Amino acid sequence: MILAVVGTRKMCPALEKYAHLIIWHEITSGKWESGVTGDAPGIDTLFRDICWSEQRWCDVLTPAHRRWEPDGYKARNMKIVDTCEGLISIRHPGSPTYGSGWTANYAEQCGKLLARVEIS
Repeated sequence: MILAVVGTRKMCPALEKYAHLIIWHEITSGKWESGVTGDAPGIDTLFRDICWSEQRWCDVLTPAHRRWEPDGYKARNMKIVDTCEGLISIRHPGSPTYGSGWTANYAEQCGKLLARVEIS
């Protein structure tokens, strides 16, 4: 089973602390064989680092182009959802972008959303 985690790029200390606990708990639960995420700083990088520190494989997907579409972030985010069995979106409600929110919406439409977590 593959877990996807996506989220906010900029993290305050409280968000980073709680995100770390959530991610670590899921990765060490024994339910997930590996992970998938995007290449953004913040939650994506935190998830990748925790996976690797726990000796779990994490596939980091990059967009073909640094734009929403075509062949950009939207296509990359759809591939993240299509690859996983479950997705957690960890966001700060004041985030200036909504990529991880869009990805959570898509995961929900596909029946793969595990949780939306908003930490301020």
